[in-house]
Amino acid sequence: KNEREHLNHIKLILQLLRDNQLYVNKEKCEFGVDQLNFLGHVVTSNGIKVDENKVIVVKNWPIPSNATNVRSFLGAAEHAAFITLKETLLTAPVLRLPDFNLTFIVVADASIIAVGDVLIQDGGDGERPITYESRKLNDAESRYPVHEQELLAIIICLRTWKCYLEGMTFIIRTDHKSLQHISKQKHLSRRMVR
Repeated sequence: KNEREHLNHIKLILQLLRDNQLYVNKEKCEFGVDQLNFLGHVVTSNGIKVDENKVIVVKNWPIPSNATNVRSFLGAAEHAAFITLKETLLTAPVLRLPDFNLTFIVVADASIIAVGDVLIQDGGDGERPITYESRKLNDAESRYPVHEQELLAIIICLRTWKCYLEGMTFIIRTDHKSLQHISKQKHLSRRMVR
């Protein structure tokens, strides 16, 4: 947020590293910069956005020209799906840095093959994502009833984002109505109780 706070954070981190006998490579460290490229994203004081160099690569992806290329990149997707994917990647929302003074919102959903979650906050400029989580369901999970898959999506994100949510007030949003009343249900399956 400001230079003094940045220097205090650096001192704190370096002290934690020293206390735990961990070392960093000075050549790989950057201090006092306005923006930082990290894992394909650009981190600034305004938030996190997609690295423009990565956007150019996506923008210049060639349209698959034969069945083998289509299968290897998008499976059996049509040309329209490829264009939609490109546009989605090019217009990815800017990620918000977490603000522990704001309420976190967990949005969870499940399909028959995967679960997906997004952690968001509203800082007065509309809801913006902080991070995303998704994973494919294994064979057993794909046979769960829908309400258990939806609950699994919530559990996965709570475990993944424990570092953000533990001790905090947060809201869980799901499109599955039966989960809204789960705490009032008298009979739950053993899997749901677990």
